Amino acid sequence: MPPATASSSSLSAKPLKWWPLALWVAAMAVVVVWSAMTVIRDREAFLAQAAFRTQSMADLAAEQVLRTVEGADTALQAARIQFRSMGDWDAVSKDRKTWQMLRDYADALSAVPILYLVDQTGAIRLHGQSFPFRPLSIAEREYFKLHRDTPADMAQVSAPVIGAVTGNQVIIVSRRLFNPDGGFAGVAGATMRADAFQAFFQTLSLGDGSIVNLQRGDGVILARHPVRDGAVGSKVDNSKVFPAISEGGVKGTAVTTSPLDGVARVTAFRRIERYGLVLIAAIPVETVLGEWRRQTIRLAGMVGTGILSLTALFVMLLRRYHNEVAARTELKNSEATLSRAQSVAHIGSWQVELPTDRVRWSEETYRIFGLSPGIPVSMAAVMEMIHPEDRERVREGLDALRGGGGFEVEHRIIAASGEVKWVTARAQITKSETGEPLEILGTVQDITEKMRAETAIREHQALLLEVQSVANLGYYDYDMRTDRWRSSPILDEIFGIGPDYPRSGQGWLDLVTPDMRAEMAAYLGEVQAGDHDFDRAYTITRHGDRAPRWVAGLGKVERDADGKPVRMVGTIRDITEQRRAEQELRDKAAELERSNTELEQFAYVASHDLREPLRMVSSYVDLLARRYGDKLGDDAREFIAFAKDGASRMDRLILDLLEYSRIGRITRPMLPVALGPVVERALRALAPKIEESGAEIATPPEVLPTVLGDGEELMRLFQNLIGNAIKYRSPERAPVISIEAENTGKEWIITVVDNGIGIEPKYYDRVFLIFQRLHRRGEFEGTGIGLAVCKKIVEHHGGRIWVTSTPGEGTRFSVTLPPIGQV
Repeated sequence: MPPATASSSSLSAKPLKWWPLALWVAAMAVVVVWSAMTVIRDREAFLAQAAFRTQSMADLAAEQVLRTVEGADTALQAARIQFRSMGDWDAVSKDRKTWQMLRDYADALSAVPILYLVDQTGAIRLHGQSFPFRPLSIAEREYFKLHRDTPADMAQVSAPVIGAVTGNQVIIVSRRLFNPDGGFAGVAGATMRADAFQAFFQTLSLGDGSIVNLQRGDGVILARHPVRDGAVGSKVDNSKVFPAISEGGVKGTAVTTSPLDGVARVTAFRRIERYGLVLIAAIPVETVLGEWRRQTIRLAGMVGTGILSLTALFVMLLRRYHNEVAARTELKNSEATLSRAQSVAHIGSWQVELPTDRVRWSEETYRIFGLSPGIPVSMAAVMEMIHPEDRERVREGLDALRGGGGFEVEHRIIAASGEVKWVTARAQITKSETGEPLEILGTVQDITEKMRAETAIREHQALLLEVQSVANLGYYDYDMRTDRWRSSPILDEIFGIGPDYPRSGQGWLDLVTPDMRAEMAAYLGEVQAGDHDFDRAYTITRHGDRAPRWVAGLGKVERDADGKPVRMVGTIRDITEQRRAEQELRDKAAELERSNTELEQFAYVASHDLREPLRMVSSYVDLLARRYGDKLGDDAREFIAFAKDGASRMDRLILDLLEYSRIGRITRPMLPVALGPVVERALRALAPKIEESGAEIATPPEVLPTVLGDGEELMRLFQNLIGNAIKYRSPERAPVISIEAENTGKEWIITVVDNGIGIEPKYYDRVFLIFQRLHRRGEFEGTGIGLAVCKKIVEHHGGRIWVTSTPGEGTRFSVTLPPIGQV
């Protein structure tokens, strides 16, 4: 019987012995599942925050790009109006006022350096860079063919190309020109430098590895920050990289992998539908998830610590079986607390027993407050860890909770490490059957990262306001249904209005100057009727100081589901200084025209009135020599020779001075010029001197490049430089002259090299001054104006000229000339 009893006791004890193992496994499963859910949820939260940031940056950058392209489009619209008013390409290409208008618009729009007009054959007839402009064909260009073959009246933005006239990489915004019958009349184009958006994109940087990218709808990249070789002008297949873009979405976010560098990023886009552009902002996933990984490591450490603690507890339970009942009770209490805390917020839990105010925390709560789990905590200690500025708010919330109200407070705490954290605390009261309060059950959630993200958003909003302040750009929001508008502080400053000013349509009209009020009232009526958006410059009288100002207003009308205008948002920019600058420019142009007229009159006097008496003196001196030469002594004949030589040199000086004054004043269009034929003409003109001196020209003219310039002036430039090399040759050797050409990418450097007598370094600057000679008149012929003419020719071409020399060995004269690109 005893053995049987023992066996029976053993069997009954077995399940009791192994139940802690089952409990330990269940607890581990709960911890692992909870940890995995926390890690997954936190990862999604980090990605969601990154998606919000990238979308905000994409929206902000899209607005800036839209304003820039709209500026270019506005200039094109004005150019089209001017073309329609004339209607004749011959008249347009010869009309300096139209050309000046293109120049004024280019000066007013920093991102649009050049405007031009192209006729129906593809020839550029008017170009903002120079006037008049020799026609240059762009008929093979994609945007020209598109306008020619598509009658739609819409702006087109080209892929980045190299300008034939500018030689720079540009983006072209263009519109179709129409004949009075609606037929194709040509194209109006505006160039924007390919890096026009780079500075603004740089201010939006989201950190290392982040990008801001501007594309056309077909995926061609127009601009990218940071700059990457080969990126601009390449084409991205958005159907594979970001399908939402190719499907026509207006905005959206996704995790994508860049085809350029293979980096996975959280990417957001915003479509600029009016111009078929897409703005993309992206942050590397590795950057976004860096903090999440660190947080996960910390959580894993805590979970590992918990697992070790529970394992130690399991061993203790096996060794100390007599404590099993007490341990089971404690475990059930812990599970009940965890279950109720999860029902509130699934975060750290806390419990306050009433009325003793005994506090119990979960491990997550200990982690949030930076304390080791198990340390006794009192209600007074908890209140001390709450930030002093938030303490009273928390007390008021607890008092309201005890009075039957709710408790949900966002406040700061000071963790044991001294770190300030933001938390959300929620709680509810458990009551007895008789309605007596028993305990407070609550949760605490660490929202520090959320508050940091909100702070970052506020900082970006502040940055936006700062950018608007720098640009002196105010914005407004006009509700057409209530006839009320809201405005930014910068707009209030532009209008000179305070917070009490009536913000209605009539209130705005009261600011418009009386001479434009009727016109702007009619224009506002058209906008309110939905006929068009707002795009007009007008004058106002500031409300505060009654100062007259010019402003430019832009507004986008929004419509309801029935197409009725309900709202308009837009911007106001003070352009008073711009208008004044434009007027000053017109005044300076008039003054320059008057000065040129006086210069032409001077040239006429120099070429006719001054030379006429000089020819008379020379003629009478010749007459004296012929009639009385045989009767005069040697001294008299020498004096007559001196007079004739002086008159001849005076005539040459007048002719050289007249030629010097004409350089750059007689305007011819800058066109592609092949330097080979130009040098051949110069050599033909110098043929007698070359033959007489036995000079050798070491550089074949056909190896010389093609540059942008005036062929006649360039021929005179090389004739003077080669002629000087022949003139100042060494008596010990035959002159050898070579011409070198170097392309720096931005300009051509052309150098004429000789083996002549050379120049001392102290005379490098003096040789380019007019009428400056380094030798006595008898040693070398000439008036000392040749190099001064060369300097003026080079400067007329926008270049530089300089000299380097080794006395006794030779001289190098170098000039820079603009290259020829491809339209």
